This record gives sequence, structure tokens and C-alpha cells, in this order.
Amino acid sequence: MIEFRGQVLADAMIRELRPRAERFYAFAGRPATLAIVTADDRPGTRYLELKQQRFQNTGLAVRACAFGPAATSTDVLLQVHALNADREVDGIFLQFPLPAAVDAPRAADLIDPDKDVDAVASTSLGRVLAGTALHLPATAAAVLRLLEDQLGDLAGRSLVLVGPTGVTDRSIGVLTLARGATSAVLRPADPALADAAAGADAIVITDELPAGETLRNVRNGALLIDAAYAGPPRPAGWLPPRALEHLGTYLPQYRNVGPLTVALLMESTLRAAFLMRD
Repeated sequence: MIEFRGQVLADAMIRELRPRAERFYAFAGRPATLAIVTADDRPGTRYLELKQQRFQNTGLAVRACAFGPAATSTDVLLQVHALNADREVDGIFLQFPLPAAVDAPRAADLIDPDKDVDAVASTSLGRVLAGTALHLPATAAAVLRLLEDQLGDLAGRSLVLVGPTGVTDRSIGVLTLARGATSAVLRPADPALADAAAGADAIVITDELPAGETLRNVRNGALLIDAAYAGPPRPAGWLPPRALEHLGTYLPQYRNVGPLTVALLMESTLRAAFLMRD
């Protein structure tokens, strides 16, 4: 019932990406490269190192652009502008949260759409809505892959997204709506969550955990995906036994959305690299 399908899917993607990464290196004389703009803090450093290791093992590269807590919007905007112009950078990824004084939406909107491999700019999100996106938001795309892996055709399926009604939730809603699913985005403390979860084919948690009892009456065979892979580890036993009895599959934080998100970032970085060389 508890599965690690995200790791399985990510490993399969990486096997396909390695020869493509080798072909790009032979063609360009350098690895396809993702620039990560990040805050210079300990949690951010940990996630950056994880991405660097996975990219390197697949034949790609990560360039870290780390900013300390005193960084200003101007500092970051100038860096993004330079990365847009750098022909040896194929993709740009903003690792949130950025330093407190940085205008993150403005920085996102400055990214060249061809290099916006996580689709965070307004123009990129607009293309996602229109179904014409070059790249998809990586976390939302990872959730979509897991939903389709577990449920098959999403047409007519009902989903509940538990989160802060942010970009990730909206992106998941858009991607699943395009496949015929219906979704509701509810906050963890929303009193309507218990009834919505009881009737859902799948529940996706994108941020804070709801109270365990909220999921007490989940539908038999329902799918639960914990997509908040960058958050703190979930406490043991947060799900009530009744929920565990009724869930069909539970995909926890570890070895699911995280590795699949990174694999999708690799795929988008390679796509951007080849497109810029054409």
C-alpha cells in the first residue's frame, strides 16, 4: 500500500536521459546546464547538493548562483539577466524561498521563456493554461505522472489538493483539468476538507499536513500523494489507522515526488539545450 513509484519512474527516465545527455555533450562540447538561483541557507544548500549530484550522475551540470540574506532584488535580477544572455546556460531554476528582500515574482518574470524550465514566469504559466507550454512546472508535472501511473485515464476522476492555493496547486489543477479530471483546492484547516476527501479518487498534499482525522473516511481504494517533498519529515502515525485501511496506495514524501521532480527538470533542461542549439 505504501509505495515508492516516484523513484521507479525517475530511474526509468534517467536511463533514457543519459544517452541524450551524452549526445548533447558530443555535439556542444559541454554538458547541458541548469543554473539554480538560490538562497545561501542550510536547507537550500542540501536540496541544491542533491540536484547537483543527480544531474552530474546523469551527464548534466548544475551551476549554483547562491545569494545571502542581505541580497536585494537588484542583485538577483541582474543575475537572472546575465543567465538569460549566457549561451552556456540552458535552463534557469529559482529555488524558493529566495532571500526575504527579493521580489521573487519579478525575478521569475525576467527569465527567458525558453530557459524557464520550471514554468514560473507569468508568460510560461499562461502557456501552461493555454496548453502550449514548452516546459511544465516540474512538481506539478511529477504529481501528474504519479496520478496517471496509479489511476490511468484521469477523465472523470475527482481530486482534492490540500495546500496553500499557490502556484503548485493551481498548476496541478490546470494539468489534470486538461485530462478531464475535476479538482478542488482546500487548505488543511478547511472544514469542508473531510467531506471532499471522503469522495475523492485521489488526495494530493502540497504543503502542510491536514489533521489526520480529516482523512479518516477516505474512499476505499483512494490514492494519497504527499507532494511536499521539500518540507520537514512527516511524523510517524499521522494518518489514522482507518485511513490506512481504506487507502489503495499511499505515496509518501520520500522517494516519490522529489526524485521525479528532479528527473523532469533534467528532461526540460535537455530539451531547452537542444532547442537552443537548433
